[in-house]
Amino acid sequence: MVIFLGIRETDDMGLCSGTYIYAQSELRETIDETANKVEAYNALSDWARFGAETITASNDPDEMEKAIGYNLLICNSVIVQNMVDLTDTINKLQKSGVSIGKEDIARLSPYLTSHIKRFGGYVLDLDTVPKDISQLKCNAFLQEKEEERGCIGQE
Repeated sequence: MVIFLGIRETDDMGLCSGTYIYAQSELRETIDETANKVEAYNALSDWARFGAETITASNDPDEMEKAIGYNLLICNSVIVQNMVDLTDTINKLQKSGVSIGKEDIARLSPYLTSHIKRFGGYVLDLDTVPKDISQLKCNAFLQEKEEERGCIGQE
């Protein structure tokens, strides 16, 4: 409702419709934060979609749908692996005595690509069973949650 009123009011005054909304710092921070997350995901999606220009140019709906599906699969795979790696790293840092807070975790991104060999050669080792990630937990995040609820130090 506030956004609608802001747009209507600024349009009546002949101003740019985003001026009133963007002047409210709390709302501006939320909009910027959300836009940055969307842009980061879009950058990952563009990075993973190499070579898809020819498929899109063909205008074949089936091929386009497959290209979108494959792109989503690659992006989600990168995100899951990044989260596993970030969680492992955070837990190792915490065990070595580094204090990691909620603010530190909030600044991390699952959309990292610089460590991935996009055109590199990959060897598939189908004999090695990967570790179970279903029980993987970020100790730093859990500790923050327990402190918020007042669970730390209570017996």
